Amino acid sequence: MISAMSDLWRLRPPGPDNILAHPAFVRLREVCRDGYPNAGKKGPGFALSTALRALGLPCDLQKDAAHLALSVEKAAKGLDAALRATHAKRVYLVPLNLAADLPPLAFGSAKLCRLTAEELRALVDERRLKRFFQRQDFDAERFAEFHWLVVEETVPLEQEPEARAVPVLYMDLSQDLGRIEPHKGRFPGAVEEALFFLLLAPWENWSTMPQVDWRGFRVPWIYTVDGDIFVRPNSPPSPDTLSWEDRIYDDGYGTTYEEERPVELHLEDVTTTELTVWDESRWTIVEHAKRTVLFETPIAHFLVRAFLAEDVDEFLAHITTIEAALGLRADYDKSFRTTPDRHRGDVGDEKDARSSRRASR
Repeated sequence: MISAMSDLWRLRPPGPDNILAHPAFVRLREVCRDGYPNAGKKGPGFALSTALRALGLPCDLQKDAAHLALSVEKAAKGLDAALRATHAKRVYLVPLNLAADLPPLAFGSAKLCRLTAEELRALVDERRLKRFFQRQDFDAERFAEFHWLVVEETVPLEQEPEARAVPVLYMDLSQDLGRIEPHKGRFPGAVEEALFFLLLAPWENWSTMPQVDWRGFRVPWIYTVDGDIFVRPNSPPSPDTLSWEDRIYDDGYGTTYEEERPVELHLEDVTTTELTVWDESRWTIVEHAKRTVLFETPIAHFLVRAFLAEDVDEFLAHITTIEAALGLRADYDKSFRTTPDRHRGDVGDEKDARSSRRASR
């Protein structure tokens, strides 16, 4: 592996037109195929190219980004670890747009907090990100002015690297691609679970302007950081997608300053104390409740959907949430009924009664 990677590391920018056909790449692909059981029958192709770029292949880096390359020894160790890995960590960064000052919280695999610019750079793995998007910057300083919901998830790596890198090429085309998935969420399940938990808090009571918005924050998007180096990272988001406003103030000595600050939905002062009870202990209570018959209908799905919707769609989603909360799966699926239907004969008895009345007439 080190021999093949050394040949690749000696290539100078801009590198070959088709690196997948370069002899050193082909040799490295064969090493991966023969030395690792989960590398696939042909070995990784596009996946290996993505991994090498993540590890800082020098010929892929522009002159001003040459310092981002790893040594061939460190790159080989990173590739070896990725090929042996059975699980990968995913971090979902959720900006809480319009959020005012909120206390830090930790529950389940999530935490709500402010993050410094350095912490944000570490979470997105800025060096790896820069190797893919050398002309784009991750503006950590501006993002640090917002609250964040950070959700971590460990996922099993059951497919070979190539299927993880280019899943569309391994799609089961025999399935009905036009089928409707009625309860498919907009965000990953771990994120929607964390949002559902937060939405159980009485934001409508804490809002100082319920006629404007009852919510204490909005979620315009999420950014996923996948620890699997065979998966190409998403392009860095822009802080301009969040809400900003210009503020002008006087320092008291005759000097006027103008700055850009995040827009905030102001909440009642009690929020900073009452929200703190939404911690790990309450998360445990909610998780226990979700395993009971109370949540056998998709209540959580529709509540999160209402939060993410606007106008009449939000209203209809709330109505559907209430309907789901008032019903049970046994109402429409007899196999889930634990006791005999006491009204099973009512329909037949009514028909017999109508027949008798017609006969008497």
